[in-house]
Amino acid sequence: YKRQAFVSIMEGCDNFCSYCIVPYVRGRERSRPLKEIVNEVKCLVDKGYKEVMLLGQNVNSYKLDSSSVGSLGRDKNNGFIKLLEEIDKTGIERIRFMTSHPKDASGDLFRAMRDLEHVCEHLHLPLQSGSDKILKLMNRNYTLDRYLGLVDEYRKILPSGSLTTDIIVGFPGEEEEDFEATLNALLKIEFDSAFIFKYSPRPYTSASKLKDNVPRQEKERRNNLALAVQKEISFRKKMILLGKSLEVLLEEHKNGMTLGRSRENFTVEVEGKLPRGEVFQIVVDEARINSLKGKCLEKIS
Repeated sequence: YKRQAFVSIMEGCDNFCSYCIVPYVRGRERSRPLKEIVNEVKCLVDKGYKEVMLLGQNVNSYKLDSSSVGSLGRDKNNGFIKLLEEIDKTGIERIRFMTSHPKDASGDLFRAMRDLEHVCEHLHLPLQSGSDKILKLMNRNYTLDRYLGLVDEYRKILPSGSLTTDIIVGFPGEEEEDFEATLNALLKIEFDSAFIFKYSPRPYTSASKLKDNVPRQEKERRNNLALAVQKEISFRKKMILLGKSLEVLLEEHKNGMTLGRSRENFTVEVEGKLPRGEVFQIVVDEARINSLKGKCLEKIS
């Protein structure tokens, strides 16, 4: 069984978030031609892959090449959605993507995720901070209210979809009230999971010129507190799934269990050695912080 394949759809970044080195080491955004990407996915299907992960520093700023714009009759701003539409026709069973930038996310993207059969219902949408002051210092080009509006729209369009994020604590200039704003955002939004990082300066970035004025011990405290808050939220969200049925692509055998992932990107395990690479309907009977356990109902594909 061949597991998930990673397909790069673009390189570089034009956002210049103040903490990020990517534009300096990988250059400005360059999108690969649509036909080239689609052909790569078709080749992966022929080789037996069932799932692809589309990769880019900011996938939803993907731009169609001029020949594709002309032949498809679409505005360049809909490039990523059109790419999803074309990959959806290739025969691949599951399509995932990351990472999305809030400034380019939209209801059109969420509707495409809902309507395209093979696009999974999971959105990774980095928030980074709940403080507008810190978001501005980070050069993120959105406010907390704008982000909350996106979350509301996403959950109205995809009520069963999962939502994950990235958070940075201890950014230069982050005072206690800014950190509290981030904690409040975590509590308000209730992400399914979050990657939480302590800020550290990167060479060449504009943030590296700011005074790194949050002491290391304070960064540790904030990081641990944010992790604890998110841990509680993640467990509570998983408890809601008890008794629910999920479509799970089985991926590996481990310690007498078979592990797989649902369309919402939840890790699910079942007892015994079941065939890898197959999709089963699994009913959840146990919730954990980082995973779910269940029993097979039926094979889907």
